[in-house]
Amino acid sequence: MSGEIRTVSDRSIDEFIEFDSGKLLEDYSGGEETDLSQRISVRDITTLTPRQKKLLTFSNCACYAAMGLAYGALGPSLEGLVEKMGKSLDTVGGTLFTARGIGWIIGSFIAGPLYERVRGNRILWIALVLTFAFCAATPLIPNLWALVVINGLQGAFMSWVEVGVNTLTVWIWKEKVSPYMQLLHFAFGLGLSAFPMIAAISTLTADNPTKSLSVSYWLMSLVVLLTALFPLILKSPPIERGVGEHHHVQQNNNKAAERDPTHRPTTANEVQVIQKARYWVVVVCMTFFLLLYGGAENAFGGWAASYAFEMYDMKASQAEYLDSVFWLAITFGRLLSVPLATRLSTRAILAFDLGGCLVTVILMVNLARLKVKAVLWACTVVLGLCMASIYGAAFSVPAELKVKLSGKAASAFIIAAGIGDVGIPAVVSVVLKLVGNSALTWTLVGLLSICVIIYVSVFTFGITTMEKRLDEMELQNLSELDDQWSFSWSEPNRPLLSNSNDSNVSSNGS
Repeated sequence: MSGEIRTVSDRSIDEFIEFDSGKLLEDYSGGEETDLSQRISVRDITTLTPRQKKLLTFSNCACYAAMGLAYGALGPSLEGLVEKMGKSLDTVGGTLFTARGIGWIIGSFIAGPLYERVRGNRILWIALVLTFAFCAATPLIPNLWALVVINGLQGAFMSWVEVGVNTLTVWIWKEKVSPYMQLLHFAFGLGLSAFPMIAAISTLTADNPTKSLSVSYWLMSLVVLLTALFPLILKSPPIERGVGEHHHVQQNNNKAAERDPTHRPTTANEVQVIQKARYWVVVVCMTFFLLLYGGAENAFGGWAASYAFEMYDMKASQAEYLDSVFWLAITFGRLLSVPLATRLSTRAILAFDLGGCLVTVILMVNLARLKVKAVLWACTVVLGLCMASIYGAAFSVPAELKVKLSGKAASAFIIAAGIGDVGIPAVVSVVLKLVGNSALTWTLVGLLSICVIIYVSVFTFGITTMEKRLDEMELQNLSELDDQWSFSWSEPNRPLLSNSNDSNVSSNGS
């Protein structure tokens, strides 16, 4: 029997992973349903070294920063585009932002399933190269409707980058992803604020506004193109499929089987059902959470100046700086959250952030009648710092709760956040026209309170209730399957997954 089973070499592993392992196993089993112990052990077995993980994380941060640079270019360059098109600011701005938003949502729907089928770095490279092409073409387009098409396509491919870097970072670090997710979103903030500096440089090298606009876009395009080299030369992280893994379920379950001999142990199929339930609880709740949080963040960022002007009698020139201070606080807060995330769990970070946001907004409600401008400035800074790490922490929640973040789930998160970014501020604007700017803080209190309820539901009732149904001894047996099963090539009539203990017995007896 010795020599009949050959361990897969490194090259064979890479070739094997290019196929759908589930389909390959089905072929070996003749189309029959395989045992759960085999099905749950079929996963991408490529492992990444610490150096590869760091390089991939750097690549993801660079890609996200480049995407932030391209994303943040439209606002500062809008006046130059208006002058070039000969249209009104409202017409050009509203049309282009709407086109990019529609493209973003459509692209996000496509990106999720795509990342579950194709190597992630390949998709990132394609998306960045196309983003480069659309950015470079923007100053050359003389027609508004052609520019609308360009912006719609650009939004679609930028969404591929956002879905990709968030999903791949979780796949790389799994339950240790929290600090790297915060670093990733800090990189996006840096890219988002970098275009004005590029525009200032282009102004020094150009003798008219039109040429300055072209130079700034081409410099930005060059940065995006150079960034695309990172995913091109680096190996993609393994694709993760499924809703969770048996050995990720926590071992603090009841011991009913030990206390009651008649207790029926949890079957393997029930474990799979519970894992799916855990997945849907986390994904649905966090999708709704990001929709509300994205809306709350953009609502305050968009209406803070108007609130200060009306409620605190602040001069318009001073009130405009309040928005900038808020976004700067968010960027700085993301940098601070990187070391914090190495010491605190995602659960603790979200609890601190949500509590800080809610307390700060309640203080703003109660202290508004005093009209102390220093209080408003302080509350704006604290609110920005507390909001800074919420978005990144929300993407880390599945890993914290031992649930895989699939590409589809990442798409759902990003689509929900995008809808919240646009939809909730639009609703808030209607409320403010009817009630007045005093309703801004009350609206934030309501949105953040619902976010707290969702947080409590995800981390307590929704998860622990299902975990109590699992039998500890049964889960321990399932967890040991990783040590008992290994990938190997075998005879055509033998299964792809061979029990290592059986193999040793066979080899010794031959």
